[in-house]
Amino acid sequence: MKKITQSQLELIILLLIITIAAAAYRFGYTEYHTKAESIKVENRQLNLRLAELEQKMAKKESMEKGTVDAKEQQETIYAKYGTGNTPQKSIMMVRDMEEQTQMIVNNITFAPETGIYFSAKLKEDGTSAVSLYTTQLSLNFETGYEGLKTGMNFINSYPERMNVESFNVVYNQETGLLNGAMVLNLYSIVRENSFYKEPDVSGIGIGADNIFGTYTPTVDNP
Repeated sequence: MKKITQSQLELIILLLIITIAAAAYRFGYTEYHTKAESIKVENRQLNLRLAELEQKMAKKESMEKGTVDAKEQQETIYAKYGTGNTPQKSIMMVRDMEEQTQMIVNNITFAPETGIYFSAKLKEDGTSAVSLYTTQLSLNFETGYEGLKTGMNFINSYPERMNVESFNVVYNQETGLLNGAMVLNLYSIVRENSFYKEPDVSGIGIGADNIFGTYTPTVDNP
């Protein structure tokens, strides 16, 4: 067997060192380098997500305040509508109008409520969370010019939403008063936790000649 010289031995050792280094680079450094790059990418994504969350947290207070303000505005709008309209309620409203103005209502005609809006949000029973209804109320009345103006102010300033659909008056030469007719649109909102309350009709006696009141209109001074 041929004896290995010192130079050959050194060469073999050098080759082994190079082989071990190459294997370490291939199976060690390259693998860890790939993992490190993957971690860097993941860190960049996490930093972007963290920045996004920090921006949302910074806006949280203003968003919460905006939500509170929106709910307050919503409640303010809801407060302008009643929770239902019935003949009893309409009669009491007309009596109040007579007592606060110079109008006398001779007759009144009721119409059923009609739904005009239903929210997409539903309650547990499957009905709309917010429903808007309207009904028409027809009145024949007698009054003077000042009473007519006061009656219109009463309608415009009434706590529950209503408006005049149609209106006409004629001058009565015999009485010096105005005979008129108008149709009112009454509105109501039904929503969660809102309930219709029957009005107090205890002030109206059975067999009264005029359930709307006892006011007698007077001719306006020229």
